[in-house]
Amino acid sequence: MFTENRTLSIGILEIDQEHQALDNLVAKLERMVVSQSSKKDLQTAFQDVHKAMLSHFKTEENIFGPKIDELVKNHKVEHAWFLAEMKFLDAHMDHDYDVWRDKFFNLANKLTRHIIKFDMEIAHD
Repeated sequence: MFTENRTLSIGILEIDQEHQALDNLVAKLERMVVSQSSKKDLQTAFQDVHKAMLSHFKTEENIFGPKIDELVKNHKVEHAWFLAEMKFLDAHMDHDYDVWRDKFFNLANKLTRHIIKFDMEIAHD
């Protein structure tokens, strides 16, 4: 999500810092998935991402909460979707690894789009 030349900064320091931390955790988990790390290590890294996501979504909802419009409502719905997907992935880590890996990478890509679609729009609204 973040690179040296391009960030997904939305201009709100606390959220930007959390986006960066979340991105670092997701990137670490992506590397672990690709290198087929042990299940125990994957579970630990996955839980780190999940905890960071929960905390970050609460931060965003506290900051953006006063804005009551359709974009904010959809933003919260998407947060709920991410958390449901994380729960599904956690419950299915023992199943077909290739399917799990693909679903995880899809979720990671959607997280980037979420930041562009919702976080940036709400911050600049």
